[in-house]
Amino acid sequence: MPIRDQSAQAHRSNLEKRSLRGRRSLGRRPGGNGGNTLKVRVRVFAALREVMDKEELEVELPSGTTVTGLWERLVSDESRLEPFGAALQFAVNHDFVGKETELQPDDEVAFLPPVSGG
Repeated sequence: MPIRDQSAQAHRSNLEKRSLRGRRSLGRRPGGNGGNTLKVRVRVFAALREVMDKEELEVELPSGTTVTGLWERLVSDESRLEPFGAALQFAVNHDFVGKETELQPDDEVAFLPPVSGG
């Protein structure tokens, strides 16, 4: 499934509220496990995959964690990731998002470093 860029949408906050409301109506409530934690699937690409020596992992986080909070957790587990942080793009469930996007249970989060070459 392609990643869609929604960063140029005029009413992003309203879109996010509608999206979250829709997830809740399908039984996806924030903070699975009693509202204290959530699990997300993390995918990394290019140089990040080389540093981590894997392309996918599952991470358990406190409810209310943002994309930035997840990144900080990964860096605390693997300090060699830190230099990549400033230039990353983020996608949640195949949509580009901002770094302060709050994660929901079972989200798929992709960290995309810049790619060079030709």
